[in-house]
Amino acid sequence: MYGRRKVLIVVLGLSSFGSLVSLISNDLVVIIAGRAIQGISAAMLPLCFGIARAIVPRKHLSVIVGLLAGIYSASGAVGFLLGGLLTEGFGWHSIFAVTLFLPIAIIPLVLVFVPPDLATSRPPSLDLTGAILMMLGVTALLLAVAYGRTWPWMVTLTAGLAAVATLVIWARHELAVEQPLIDVNLLKSRGVAMANFGFFCLGMGSMQLPLVVLTMIQQPVWTGIGLGVGAAMAGVLKLPSNLISAFAGPFSGWLRGRTSARMAAIVGGLLGVFGWAAMYFFHDNLWQVIGLSVVIGAGLAMILSAMSNVVLGVAPHDRSSDTNLR
Repeated sequence: MYGRRKVLIVVLGLSSFGSLVSLISNDLVVIIAGRAIQGISAAMLPLCFGIARAIVPRKHLSVIVGLLAGIYSASGAVGFLLGGLLTEGFGWHSIFAVTLFLPIAIIPLVLVFVPPDLATSRPPSLDLTGAILMMLGVTALLLAVAYGRTWPWMVTLTAGLAAVATLVIWARHELAVEQPLIDVNLLKSRGVAMANFGFFCLGMGSMQLPLVVLTMIQQPVWTGIGLGVGAAMAGVLKLPSNLISAFAGPFSGWLRGRTSARMAAIVGGLLGVFGWAAMYFFHDNLWQVIGLSVVIGAGLAMILSAMSNVVLGVAPHDRSSDTNLR
């Protein structure tokens, strides 16, 4: 409604404000509130997908989308490592000082290099009802999943049923409203539906790579499965599997341009299957685990890039960003 460049600048500003809130406080509740505001920065990737689709020539778009997805993943690993170094060297406040500065530094670059885009013809009205219903439904579902083992079964069941009921009401509302927050009809598109199913499967599988690998290599050797690596070194050893994303993502986009997004996703899936299957048998040596993590990370990045390109291939231009939210 207002143009992606403007919204991106607002998102960057709010991210800096959230860092400032956490930086100037020693109260845990306030720090968490600042982190919640920082979480708005998650909107950057889908916004950048939409900007890329608007300004990048079509023949180069798939590679650029892969690059964006790959760099996004790779930067997370660098962030974990940098956060540990800053905390050990200068105290935890220094993390928020850096995250306060970075978005501010990016804003001039956005103003210089990202051309202003015209607002769409959609009327400037926000679907607040849809936003609230979705937030309540998703939150109730996540609470039921996260705390179901500790809650009484009746409470867990009630939360789960309330979540499902709320999401059904939300979907009916989105279908009825003229300008919905999320176009539910797009979710019925074969490309978008398969992409979302792919993201769901990745969330249940390869996206658990850090949890599996970091837990495994940090276990004491006497457990029979652990490799006895310290926390700081574990963060360093995790870097390669994330950094490979910066190359695997664009490669997936290149492969999509030469063949299809389906082929790119299949190659990425085969890499993931091979990596996980091999790690089942070969995990006694640290470098076996790290090497196979790189294979799995490359497969993950390829699938993420392919699925994002699938969505951009079928979504209307004015729905490029919100359709890619996952």
